[in-house]
Parts: sequence; C-alpha cells; structure tokens
Amino acid sequence: MRKWMTEYYRGDFMYTVQMIQNSLTIENLNSYIFWGGVWKGAYDRDYENMIGMDSGSNEEEWSHEHGYTVGEKYYAMRHFSEYILPGYERVSAVVDTNTINEPDNNDVSTDDISCSAYMSPEKDKMVLVAINDLDKNKKFQFATKDFKIGNSKVILTDYSKGQKETNEFYVDAGTLDKDGCFEIPAHSIVTVVIDKE
Repeated sequence: MRKWMTEYYRGDFMYTVQMIQNSLTIENLNSYIFWGGVWKGAYDRDYENMIGMDSGSNEEEWSHEHGYTVGEKYYAMRHFSEYILPGYERVSAVVDTNTINEPDNNDVSTDDISCSAYMSPEKDKMVLVAINDLDKNKKFQFATKDFKIGNSKVILTDYSKGQKETNEFYVDAGTLDKDGCFEIPAHSIVTVVIDKE
C-alpha cells in the first residue's frame, strides 16, 4: 500500500528533517510532500517555506534581491530528494547506540540519532541520511551488509549554530574515511552517497 505525507509542516530545520526521517522510517511512507513549497508571505515568515516569494509585483516592493529567498526547509527536503531518486527503495538501517555511547553520555537514544538508507534499482548505489541532534559531535561508522563501500560523497548541513546564510546550508563535506566513518557535528544532518565497490 502506498502512503504519502502531505499538507503538513512545523518547526525549524532540525524538526523538519526529523519529521521527514520519522515519516519515512517509522510510518513507512513512500512520499513526503512539503506543504509550504513556494509561497508568498510576510518577510518575517520566510522560515516557514522552502522558497519565500515577495508579495510585491515590482522590484521596488521586494524584500529580497531577486523577489524570492531560498529558506532552510528547502535544504531539509534536498537531503531526502537530490540523491534519493525515483525507483530507489528504502532498506534497513539501524543505529547501534551501544557503539556510540560514551562514559559521560550513556543516555544516547535513537530520538537524538537516526539513519535511513536507500538502494538504487541497480543495487550499485546507496544513499544514507543520518541525523545527529545531540549537543555534541558524534563519529558515525557506516557499515553495510553485502554492499562493499567504494567511492563516497558526504553532503552536510551544520545547524549547530542555528540559521545561517543558506549558501552554507548544504555543502560538500568530503568523503567517508577508509573505515567508513564521518564525524557529524551537533545538530546536523548528512547525506552520504556511496557507490558499490
């Protein structure tokens, strides 16, 4: 049965990425449609939409240089849509909190850390989306069964300092290290694109 989420949004960037992740992994939805895609609205409410359009019909009335602004929620959706393409299937992804607990932080839960994985139809590419909503950086090791990690690409949104200029919101952060690890900053999300070796 196909289930879609539509006409709903709430909260800031981190709330949005967690909502999408939970909708796909817990509710088992196969589509998440963000309600506030492109919307005209008040300048002080730009954060609500993916793209905020100015209400004015000419440049003198615009609040933004080009008559629109790309908001942080555009980048939230982008983590789940740029590399996860039609035909990709969600596959099992488990966060093992025993491997990330530390003596000073024994209460790490999957509410704070989550991961989802998506396999290409050809089974030659995997896309992982991992969220770290802890107050400190965490090193993740991405281990896959029956899928040997080849080339990788990591896209990062570091939200630890709150809303920033959106040109810093979705950046190429390099690759996984030789052990399949990447340190995710506090209150951040990564999309990891992995080619099968």
